[in-house]
Amino acid sequence: MTVPVRPPTTAPAPPAASQRPSTKEELSFFAGNFGNILLSTAISSFLLLHLGAQPFFRYVVHDALAPLGAADRIEGLCHDRTALLESGGSAFRECWEGGSYCHGWSATPSRDLLVHTLGVTPAEPGCLRVRVAPRLGGLSWARGAVPTPGGLVQVDATPERVRIESPVPVEVLHPDGSLTHHPYGTSTVDLRKG
Repeated sequence: MTVPVRPPTTAPAPPAASQRPSTKEELSFFAGNFGNILLSTAISSFLLLHLGAQPFFRYVVHDALAPLGAADRIEGLCHDRTALLESGGSAFRECWEGGSYCHGWSATPSRDLLVHTLGVTPAEPGCLRVRVAPRLGGLSWARGAVPTPGGLVQVDATPERVRIESPVPVEVLHPDGSLTHHPYGTSTVDLRKG
């Protein structure tokens, strides 16, 4: 199946910091230019530095960073969630201040740390094969399990190596861009050697 690709267009310039728009205006800007956001490093930088994306919108920021090769920055961007807990909350709020006090979209770290930091994604439809591409950022290790139709894919990663227990074959995307293939079962892979 071929998916049509819309050619990139020039996105309107973001507003100057001194003329910061309201959240509603920001969302309108991004909704109208979503395709451009995913294709533009400049817009990605704008999202990180100037938007101050609300918790419920942060998954869009993370999903824009990953294809630009900045998945290793996502772990660090999740640290601001501690402010939500320090303010007395025990759930993920919709907004930094106010809004719903239990908002599913705000649980972005629950998904993004597995998908972008541990890097576990389907390599084939139905997860008949998975890809593991750890991008730990500032972490010295990360460990997690991702459910698939065939069972849990368990990943334990450090910057030097990744240990994978998987019910399906695995491909490992190394930091240098090389790809190695491994059978189902348990594999320990040196990430420094592609």
